[in-house]
Amino acid sequence: RIAFTVAMVGAFAGFSAKIDWKKFWFHNVLVARLTERIVRLCREVDGTEYLSGLLHDIGKVIVEHYFPSEFERIIIGAIEKQCSHAQVETTILGVDHTQIGAAMCLQMQIHPHIRRAVRFHHDPLCPEHLAEPGSDGGFLAICVSAADQVANQVEKLRKEPGKPVSLAGLAPALGLLDAKMKPRTLDLDVHTEISKTEGDLSGLL
Repeated sequence: RIAFTVAMVGAFAGFSAKIDWKKFWFHNVLVARLTERIVRLCREVDGTEYLSGLLHDIGKVIVEHYFPSEFERIIIGAIEKQCSHAQVETTILGVDHTQIGAAMCLQMQIHPHIRRAVRFHHDPLCPEHLAEPGSDGGFLAICVSAADQVANQVEKLRKEPGKPVSLAGLAPALGLLDAKMKPRTLDLDVHTEISKTEGDLSGLL
């Protein structure tokens, strides 16, 4: 965890993007931690889970750094249309941050399962994903997708410590994991998760 986090934060530290780096990396590290937690409900973890969560939104940094004016239009468009950044990105750029993030993973020669999780975390059961040779059946992308949604809940529940965060209804694709995943509820203490995530980032930002 430390090695991955230090490497990724350091790799983009010199970017001129006007991103709130603390907020960006907090969310990504939280997603990385939660992806591990979800995968552990099914099997042992091997490191690909944490790195997938850490990189899942990295394409947004690339967009803002290299296409700052388009990035501002994307933010405004998403607010006006009440939709995801990815939908507006495709309209303005022709690609979205998941495709850009996956292309970066390919150039960095990162494991194909991680690249696919980054590329398809918004649509883990995309036929294009499942048809790729060597696909894990969408498993890692499903877990990152669920972790992303749980992280959003955790960040909203800072004032409600101890409230369990349910996976039910977060990602329909999780139904495919029912045979392996028990229980369907992660007993998360919100303040503990926030504290541990901040600990992972301590001294880096």
